[in-house]
Amino acid sequence: MPTEHDTCWNCMDEQQKFRCKGCGFAVYCSQVCQKEHWKSLHGSHCKYLSGKKKLAGSDHSADNCKSCKKQNVDYSKLHKKDSPGMACYHKMFDSDLLLFKQKFQDILMKNMELTKETVHVQSIGNLPFQFGEMSGNYIDYLDKLISFLQSLLCHLLYRYPKVQKLGELSRMLISFRAYHWAASLKSGVTSERVTMTLSFVSFFFSADWILELHEILGKLELQNGVTAWNTFMFLYEMLGVSS
Repeated sequence: MPTEHDTCWNCMDEQQKFRCKGCGFAVYCSQVCQKEHWKSLHGSHCKYLSGKKKLAGSDHSADNCKSCKKQNVDYSKLHKKDSPGMACYHKMFDSDLLLFKQKFQDILMKNMELTKETVHVQSIGNLPFQFGEMSGNYIDYLDKLISFLQSLLCHLLYRYPKVQKLGELSRMLISFRAYHWAASLKSGVTSERVTMTLSFVSFFFSADWILELHEILGKLELQNGVTAWNTFMFLYEMLGVSS
């Protein structure tokens, strides 16, 4: 029985047999499935994955970033416990954009395990989606939820630089979002791609791990009232994987 990474991007059931010649990442079991997927989804993404076109909002620029323009946070006071507002994650951790792209590509490259040919794996040309915090256009509610978690994490990382688990949490969220973007290349149905992503999160990341971090930060943050960590935990529980 084929695994998730072996299956056709369209039917997501049959074994893959060939890849898209345009981008080199999408894989299919038949010409019928390839044509169906091109019309429904891949035709909108292939030109970006192949590098033929670049989508506005896929790279950070303070001049064009909606989050930066809002100016609802004082970055000089980000380390303080009462620092209000939602920080721009991409402004504070621009190097993580490269890490995201690499993680996203690594996930897609798992589809390259073809048995009948030696595949020359190319690098992703450009990202196929916009970052909603830059453009205002999110893939769906889960993509937006993860971006909010990353924004809140900005405050926590600057507030508690010695808590190493926060750095691990940051990389975890990058993996969550990269996987969701990869799932969104396969399915245009929100419920399907959300289910795929949450299955990935539940399988690879233990709820006990986030609870251990909760115990650490619970001693540092206020127990009552609105804090960055309390808000983070509230939104994280909405993922449905922490119980």
